[in-house]
Amino acid sequence: MYCDLPNLYGPFKDIMPGYVAYKRSLGCKYGNTILQRLKEIDRFFGEHGVTDVAVSEEMFELWSARRGDERRSNQWKRISALNCFCRYLTGQGFADVCTREYPKGAWERTFFPYIFTHDQIAALFAAAGDMWRERRGDRDSATMAVLISLYYGCGLRKCEALNLRMRDVNLDIGTVRIMEGKNGTSRIVAASGSVIRAMETYCGLFCVGIDDDSFVFQNSRGNRFGDHKLYAMYRDLLVAAGIPKRKDTRGPRIHDLRHTFCVHALEQMDRRGSDLYASAPLLCAYLGHKTISETEYYLRLVDENFRDIEEKSRRYAPGLFPKEGDRNGK
Repeated sequence: MYCDLPNLYGPFKDIMPGYVAYKRSLGCKYGNTILQRLKEIDRFFGEHGVTDVAVSEEMFELWSARRGDERRSNQWKRISALNCFCRYLTGQGFADVCTREYPKGAWERTFFPYIFTHDQIAALFAAAGDMWRERRGDRDSATMAVLISLYYGCGLRKCEALNLRMRDVNLDIGTVRIMEGKNGTSRIVAASGSVIRAMETYCGLFCVGIDDDSFVFQNSRGNRFGDHKLYAMYRDLLVAAGIPKRKDTRGPRIHDLRHTFCVHALEQMDRRGSDLYASAPLLCAYLGHKTISETEYYLRLVDENFRDIEEKSRRYAPGLFPKEGDRNGK
């Protein structure tokens, strides 16, 4: 289900709905994040006195300028969002529109995922249990505990878990269904016994009597559990678990639980003597990647303990785990 474009009041209020519809017709998801970015563009141009559907070179540069200590990644996302919109405008016949040509690799990621140790994962689950007991079993703390199970136990993306509806969870056979995930792909994920038991307990406490179309994880008003609440509680759990911030002073992200799932899954496969050449495509399908190249990008081995797995993987799929400094090892 698509999000609605927020109300617009700037110079692009009449053209942006058509742009969003066009991108979605091409298969682009264009969810709430990009819609809010488009709203920001419309407001920015309006606040700078632009009244016509036009993007001058001066305004393009003004929008593109780095804002204080803004992360380079966010700056690039802002530039890319405007540039894509500008290309659409030129295609619609608007003449006074500036566009940019950026060479492939103009923005290179330098971010490396954080891989939790097994002890840290155990500490995180213990902290989630302590939070639930300290809050006397309130719904938010229970929600957080189950979400951590899904992120680490099934490798789900943040919104894939938050967007689960009752009809997507089959506790009888132990699966969760991901509908319209990243790149519009859907899949069925088999969950471990511990994850299913956590889901059974949670649903027995908080999901009795709600219809199949309702979100599994809700706030006190019955709406989808919010991102901001999730981030705040996750930060509390990291502190309680004694997990330090990264060298760049940022804490491990929720998405790093997905990375850790990948690494620990490969570790387990290797320990069981599985052929990693055959395992990588299976993991690719389980994660919901459209191509094996996406798995090559997302999977990293950064802990010295996993070098044996890395070496074996390189024999079968060179570049599967890029080294730091490699251009494609972003």
